[in-house]
Amino acid sequence: MHFLHRHLFGLSPTLVTFTTILLVFSIASAMDEPVFSRFTELFTANPAALGMLIALNSVAYMLMCEPAGVLVGRAGTRHTIALGVALESASFFLFWLAYDIPLYIAAATLAGVGSAIMWAAARVFVADFSTDHSRGKAFGLYSMSWGIGWAVGPLVGGFVALSDMRLAFLAAGLLMAATVPAFFAVTPKSEDRNSIRKSFDHIGRSALSAGINFLKNSTGTVRWLFIAYAATYFFWSVMWVFAPLMFREFDIFQIGMLFFVNALAYSAGAFTAGALADKYSRKALLILGFLASGTGMAVFVLSGSFTAALAMGAVLGVTTAFTQPILDTLMISSLKKEERGVGSGLTLIVLEIGTMSASAIGGIIAAFGGYAAPFWFAAAVCLAGAIGTAAFLKR
Repeated sequence: MHFLHRHLFGLSPTLVTFTTILLVFSIASAMDEPVFSRFTELFTANPAALGMLIALNSVAYMLMCEPAGVLVGRAGTRHTIALGVALESASFFLFWLAYDIPLYIAAATLAGVGSAIMWAAARVFVADFSTDHSRGKAFGLYSMSWGIGWAVGPLVGGFVALSDMRLAFLAAGLLMAATVPAFFAVTPKSEDRNSIRKSFDHIGRSALSAGINFLKNSTGTVRWLFIAYAATYFFWSVMWVFAPLMFREFDIFQIGMLFFVNALAYSAGAFTAGALADKYSRKALLILGFLASGTGMAVFVLSGSFTAALAMGAVLGVTTAFTQPILDTLMISSLKKEERGVGSGLTLIVLEIGTMSASAIGGIIAAFGGYAAPFWFAAAVCLAGAIGTAAFLKR
């Protein structure tokens, strides 16, 4: 433990262990990435309808995020993390069994609910086990762990799906289920507060009230950070949803490789970006991330071969590493400790608005301009994010 503490820049050993398990969880949750768009095409071939079906997960996630934040505040992180992971694992088994739209909808809804609970609790856990002086590194490590998971997950999922794309969902569900006891073991019992059952009482009304009060009293910095989060996730989700459809000449394993390289490059830069955010201007680093990402996306669209797309995927991974960890650091540093649950829930709502907009709006844009059009739009969103950060972020 002392070795880990000394060599990971003073971060809590509990946090280091937690993020290691989070990496495995993230591998499982990302195994469906190279197949999900094509799996959804089994239910509809219309691009706009495809985008709407993919957005179902985001709708459920978005509606649950703020209640999930309130739930974490009431019950603590220990039980809520285990609950969220168990629900999301069950959703992958439902996707594996889905041969009609009703079961697909049920799986997407359950996945959104479980994911909202899990990630709301995980963000609060990282905040609670870090300090003001190590927060950038802590969220850099957090982003690096799920970044590596999202790199390895599509690669594994693409390989598993070579014979049958449904097997990616089955394998992911099994691996995710195996992390439930691990998460439960690593989270200290001191993180328990109230029981999950009691914590659900009137949670919807409490979440609405807490969210409204938070937004009314939030600063201009926090409000702009919400917009910047949405822009970031719109950008990321366009890649996830439309790259398999734009590059039809790539097989599923090649798509998995593209996602692998992109996420691996992101994870390699995330900890560095977080560490830099503890020392240098977070505003300047965020502007740099947005500008480089928008420019990189424009070049990515013009990739004429798998090698070129792979290289630009790596570049985009590095540039986007200068968005999420820095936004997380800025947001948590702008909140009081008692606001973290509610603030994290609202942050996840905004992230999902960006994600949902990418599939829904991107699908409509693609219906008129082809599958390259959403990428051009995402590049413009990133450049607008850089301008907005320069204009509205005070620090």
